[in-house]
Amino acid sequence: MKEGYDAVVVLNTNHNKDSEGGFLEMSESPERHAEYVWTKYITQLPGVKRIDIVAHSYGGLVTVVMAGRFYEAFKRLVCGIAFTDSVHGFELHHSPKKVRKWMKQHSVNWVTSRLPLNAPLHSTNAGDVACRSAGTEKHEETSYKAIEHIFTYFKEK
Repeated sequence: MKEGYDAVVVLNTNHNKDSEGGFLEMSESPERHAEYVWTKYITQLPGVKRIDIVAHSYGGLVTVVMAGRFYEAFKRLVCGIAFTDSVHGFELHHSPKKVRKWMKQHSVNWVTSRLPLNAPLHSTNAGDVACRSAGTEKHEETSYKAIEHIFTYFKEK
């Protein structure tokens, strides 16, 4: 792939019901779906040495939960996390100190803002990860608008 990744895994943790409204197996919640994919697929890929994560909105909270549950593997495998307009703050605030410290060193949250793309911002949550402008005021555009800066961030990690 263009950026040099051997594999790309996309999770939609919001989609956890079938067409009849029943829960999908192993996806009863966003967190359960991510846990299943992590243990069944991601950690089973041969030769995995580096994982970068883009986590949008509630996916940020799911990522923080996963970092807490699988801290040693995250510490070993995950190089960078790009949150995009993430709602992870409450979960991060209540995470163990080692998880909060690791997240601050390996994560940036690109958030809605009128400021130019990638401009540093001050987080409203004490102890949160660094925040940068996504260059848009529309929540659903944050990943798209910030994508070039996200991949630059990953290359620098």
